[in-house]
Amino acid sequence: MFSVAQIDPARFGRPSVLVCNTCSWRALDMWRKFIAMLIGLRAEAVFEPIPADLENLWMVHDKIISTMLKLLDEVPGILGNSRKLHRLGPALEREDHGVRVELP
Repeated sequence: MFSVAQIDPARFGRPSVLVCNTCSWRALDMWRKFIAMLIGLRAEAVFEPIPADLENLWMVHDKIISTMLKLLDEVPGILGNSRKLHRLGPALEREDHGVRVELP
């Protein structure tokens, strides 16, 4: 979800996928506010601007994969090309490489 990195794939003319590890629809207002804040910070730092709306930031990708459960993100949202959003659910895996540590 690095906003600046989201605009780079379009330069290469290849298919791209955006992965969202949190709510998509339920958090649309929060995402819009975050992008607005980020745009302001970039302008203050005299960095190149990024798209100011999610349609031009997220929806330029061929697909958006969300690891959020659909049940937790079923609030209808208004976002162009929403058919690109696919929910796969959380990525749960057993960490076989983890080592148990005794805590004090």
